[in-house]
Amino acid sequence: MSGDSRLQIPFSEVQKHVSADDCWLVIKDVVYNVTDFLKIHPGGPGLVFAEAGTDATLAFAMFRSPNTLNKMPPQTRLGLVDRATLPPPEQKAPAADEAERQKAREEMPPAHGMTLLPDFEVWAQKVLSTVAWA
Repeated sequence: MSGDSRLQIPFSEVQKHVSADDCWLVIKDVVYNVTDFLKIHPGGPGLVFAEAGTDATLAFAMFRSPNTLNKMPPQTRLGLVDRATLPPPEQKAPAADEAERQKAREEMPPAHGMTLLPDFEVWAQKVLSTVAWA
């Protein structure tokens, strides 16, 4: 880690850095300054900027391999977020599409009951998220 790995950064400080000229976020308890990365992100700056000033761990895990963090320049790692200052995790009800996928998972026949490729495709479309199915 480029910054002092013992440095504890309050989450309230991370929340202040939400502009295109100064963009921080948290991934797996590490605070990153991703300002320069906004310009070169393969999916465009909007995807990263949408997570500015937040704990982006879940969003990151949905789209990136954990090894991606090893490719970040060391100077982007500012320190560790002070976990005592993080807000409690949001308890969200599953989205309607997630509830439908869960119901389909419960109804899905065992793999040995599917004999044709189209059988697998039909069920995969029902039980996988849009990102996973893409």
